[in-house]
Amino acid sequence: MSPALIGGLSVLLLASVLQPRPEIFAPGELSTDLDEASITFTPDQKTAFFVLRAFFTTSPPASVICDSHLKAGHWTPPKVVPFSGIELDGSPSVSPDGKTLYFASRRRLSGHRSNDWNLFVVALNGESSFGEPEPLGERINTEANEINPSASDDGSLYFASDRGSGDGFSIYRAAPGQPPVKLPAEVNAGTSTAQPFIARDQSLILFASYGRPDALIAGGHPYDRPDLYLSEFRDRRWRPARHLVHGINTYAAESFPSVSPDGKWLFFSSERAGLDLPLERPLDTAQWLQKCRSILNGHSNFYRIPISALELSQ
Repeated sequence: MSPALIGGLSVLLLASVLQPRPEIFAPGELSTDLDEASITFTPDQKTAFFVLRAFFTTSPPASVICDSHLKAGHWTPPKVVPFSGIELDGSPSVSPDGKTLYFASRRRLSGHRSNDWNLFVVALNGESSFGEPEPLGERINTEANEINPSASDDGSLYFASDRGSGDGFSIYRAAPGQPPVKLPAEVNAGTSTAQPFIARDQSLILFASYGRPDALIAGGHPYDRPDLYLSEFRDRRWRPARHLVHGINTYAAESFPSVSPDGKWLFFSSERAGLDLPLERPLDTAQWLQKCRSILNGHSNFYRIPISALELSQ
């Protein structure tokens, strides 16, 4: 083999080693054999809020909002926050200033005909101290479903809603004092687009989407599940969304993307379990039970990857 070819292979090998790859976050503390999703952090990154979902099959699954605190390098056992645990609650999102927590809930609103999903806000008064949850106004909450809130520095609220569509979700932006506006097709595409995370300066949006042609499909019977995408706001318009790479998307469901407050990490939830069909080799009973009882049992966990994996424009 020629020295030039050897050198080229070495460069390729080094590049593959240096490529960022997702790592499971806080295994055994926040990522467990339970079903966790949708993590968000206070600005000091010492308190995390997330959703814990029930094992049994409902649509949507029963879920509560929990919090956990970073103490001496470890995350405390999660506890259900005082304002959750009665109705279905989900998609918590800490405001950029850390003073409030947005979330979605199926608790019934006065004047609404059904207990659809609506958006709420609650004051964060300190560690495990909260105000009373208040619904966002009629400009945001409608008789349709509103989910997945995410706020920017200027108070603009991004969220997903199925208003006017009759089926799938789309992402909307509500500027302060203005009615919500649906984002363009560069963001909203596929059969359903939801779970937005907006950058503090609104320079990029991360989201989950179903039914796009670049979605990853494994063996077995295909089922509708989300992949993660990114669109950048440049030259006063949203650029066509990119399917995230570097192992962020897999054949499993990836969801609830967000960026850490320090801007160093992309966080997301994933149901990856190493059980993509067809399996490389058969599992015996002991191996199967070990897999089912492990963190990687197919329930959702938290992952993170350096922000460089987003390959953002300079």
